[in-house]
Amino acid sequence: MQHVHPRNDAPGHMRLQPGADHLDLGKFRHSSRLLFAIPLTRRGGGPVSIALEPATGWSALFQAWQTLDAPDGWKAEIADEALRLTPPPADAHHNIADLVSRMLIMGLGEERGIYQRRGLRIPELASLYVPDLLVMPRDTPREQHGTVLAEHTLLVVEITSPGNADYDRRNKLAAYAYGRVPVYLLIDDHAPEGARCIVYAEPAKGEYRKTTITPFGEKVEIPEPIGLELDTSRFG
Repeated sequence: MQHVHPRNDAPGHMRLQPGADHLDLGKFRHSSRLLFAIPLTRRGGGPVSIALEPATGWSALFQAWQTLDAPDGWKAEIADEALRLTPPPADAHHNIADLVSRMLIMGLGEERGIYQRRGLRIPELASLYVPDLLVMPRDTPREQHGTVLAEHTLLVVEITSPGNADYDRRNKLAAYAYGRVPVYLLIDDHAPEGARCIVYAEPAKGEYRKTTITPFGEKVEIPEPIGLELDTSRFG
């Protein structure tokens, strides 16, 4: 995993440079924006993890997340008491996201929205994730900074990249189940068993009780509350 550490920059700003894995909150408290100077990482690469010192809990992490000025295309999340930044994905990832979005738009009514880069909060875990795609009712109540509670969603979609595939398969699977996301669709183009889609449904007691695996090229059944099929023939 790649790490970064802070360097004083212009007044009111903090800039991160390659090196360590902690952000000094004593300096951050006097910063209005948090800037990042992260060395170029190939698309689909591994994440950058930033821990805040001294550790002061969710409020400080959420404040830092709100005021990030990360490089274009980078995604910031809060997990394991740290900010987690992921570099932009490869073109194949964007292609799959676009195809899934189009199919969802065609299959869902206007009362449901499909969102990218929407913060999804799991208060019990003090975590905040930004799924590749998120479906929820358009009238879902928004929280701070436009975030939503995981339990108010209808479907969460993650598309793996080489650098974060294991995180999507394990960490996010557990988090979404714990947060009571009704359906988690994992599109895993990098699975050792071959490219496939896994649908997790019926969360209970921090686990999904139902799992359906479909290889690329076949139709994927997304259960209620979505209730439609996705054609994966163009995913490869």
